[in-house]
Amino acid sequence: MNDFRLKLCVFIIIVFSSLMLAQENNFDTHSLDLKGKLSKDDAYQDNFGRFDAYELNMQEGDLIKIKLKAEFFPLLTVVAPSGIHKIAFPSDEKPIVNLEHEIDETGHWYIYVAGDSTDIGAHDLQLCYVAGNTRQLPVGADICIITKFLLAHSNTKFFFYRDRDCEITVNQWEVDLINQNLFDMAEVAVKGSSIFFNLQTNTQVSKDKFNKWSYQISECLTDDWIEKGDENKTNFTESSGSRKIKVEFKGGKITLSFMTSVN
Repeated sequence: MNDFRLKLCVFIIIVFSSLMLAQENNFDTHSLDLKGKLSKDDAYQDNFGRFDAYELNMQEGDLIKIKLKAEFFPLLTVVAPSGIHKIAFPSDEKPIVNLEHEIDETGHWYIYVAGDSTDIGAHDLQLCYVAGNTRQLPVGADICIITKFLLAHSNTKFFFYRDRDCEITVNQWEVDLINQNLFDMAEVAVKGSSIFFNLQTNTQVSKDKFNKWSYQISECLTDDWIEKGDENKTNFTESSGSRKIKVEFKGGKITLSFMTSVN
């Protein structure tokens, strides 16, 4: 394929995984919806077909989830820097391809959307990505690291904890948030136009801990968050209004909730 001039849409995802996570907290997730169209002017290769191509820079340990919809029967090919490739077809008669892939080589990866020599039409490539250092909390994560970690996942609507599904459906998922001992329960819930990641302490805790956690969260948020609260509840709202955090003390338990809008 390198001998062909590609109609190439390039997006670069930069991940700094070489630094110690506990120090830098470079948590990173992305979601992209790439709409393209196969036309007679696109690249064509015998035994492969007409195709569009997309390039990503990824690190070993990253994970991607791809959903491809097309107006034709598509072939999805993911090619590693070494040239090793993985091919996926629709699993039934619908022109839809789903592929989840763990990145095992660092470098430039290519995603090819292909049809046969006569295929033309639109295609929609949905891609959700989570960096290797964002697939699991650091051991012994404190309240600030948990906050930064889940805010990173809110950028992709918590897809990693919704059965790794980019598409949003009204449902509820229990989450095993390992490597932390602050909360006993965690879940993701889609309700109406909002998605929530809720955590709760099931054992009795003190009011002092609620005050301490509220303060620590305020210290680790950036300046574009607005804080409001009362005696038993603290709300943080991003200036854009699209994301919110709530810390609440009730019945001797603390609930920490992260909310982001569906759209």
